[in-house]
Amino acid sequence: VFWETLKNTFLYLIIVVPVLVFAPLTLAILVNQKLRGMNGFRTAYYVPVVISMVVAGIAWKWLYAENGFLNQLLNAISIPPIPWLTSPNITLFSVMAVTIWKGLGYYMVIYLAGLQSIPLELYEAASIDGSDGFKKHWDITLPLMKPYMVLVGVISAISSTKVFEEVYIMTQGGPRNSSKTIVYYLYERAFQQL
Repeated sequence: VFWETLKNTFLYLIIVVPVLVFAPLTLAILVNQKLRGMNGFRTAYYVPVVISMVVAGIAWKWLYAENGFLNQLLNAISIPPIPWLTSPNITLFSVMAVTIWKGLGYYMVIYLAGLQSIPLELYEAASIDGSDGFKKHWDITLPLMKPYMVLVGVISAISSTKVFEEVYIMTQGGPRNSSKTIVYYLYERAFQQL
């Protein structure tokens, strides 16, 4: 069981960390635009951060249930229900999705702070030189955001290796230890089996 939980934790790490490094950066670039109503989008993306993981885990457990909203939606378009939390092949990825959903807003705010520290003159100079939107971000935004990307990578890696609440609330390590992480395994060994 130990090696399986170690494998699950490593898989969690190599999937969740890259997503939480690049998806919030993309989101931050989008919501950093000076458009009407953008503060509403920023708030909407940040709301999952202030929701307790216990509440989020229970809500997602209901969404993932056999008769939950996601399977009802799939049923409405004639797709058979997916065993989100009962299939050993899917369960860990379902739990990862909750971690990603919960972390997007937090890391987006970190990136927004970095984006707003970039002088607008750099973008104006790039426009004069003939750069388009993507090239500006490739040449200006990404290099200047590297320290923030490292910070987000380190924080999300630490969070991914110590994931416990999502697993405890949604699956309790099952089915057949498929979603059990190293921290949950240690919890089991320390408090349930002694």
